[in-house]
Amino acid sequence: MNHSKPDVSRKAFRDVDFDNIDYQKNADDVIVKVFEWGTLNDIKNILRFY
Repeated sequence: MNHSKPDVSRKAFRDVDFDNIDYQKNADDVIVKVFEWGTLNDIKNILRFY
């Protein structure tokens, strides 16, 4: 797993504090949100990240 931040838009994270997301601790939630609400580019980037 990568330990930096993925290159994703804020679109999928409108209900959380985007700047303080722990992408390692909350990986399951991040992936679900991106697949449900993100753009195609967000999905591609999240797949590369994890």
